[in-house]
Amino acid sequence: MFDLRDHVSSMDDDTLKDIIRDYDQFRQAGAIGDCTLRRIASEYIHKTNARQGDVVLWMESIVKEVYRVFAMRYLNSVSDGEEQEWL
Repeated sequence: MFDLRDHVSSMDDDTLKDIIRDYDQFRQAGAIGDCTLRRIASEYIHKTNARQGDVVLWMESIVKEVYRVFAMRYLNSVSDGEEQEWL
């Protein structure tokens, strides 16, 4: 199975930032056409044989994983020497 968390974690920072920008635009406008977020969601649906009609749900899941990547990086950067690695 093609894991969404691994897929998002493998993306470069510019792509992750584009996804966040696209999602912000999507939230403000209520719709969004061709963009990085929609393209990645469509590619993921195709690779995993997920249901085609759920592209917006996959867009939501992808952006949550993007925020998770940045949150985990932040937690790692501010950890106080704990052994636990957040990622």
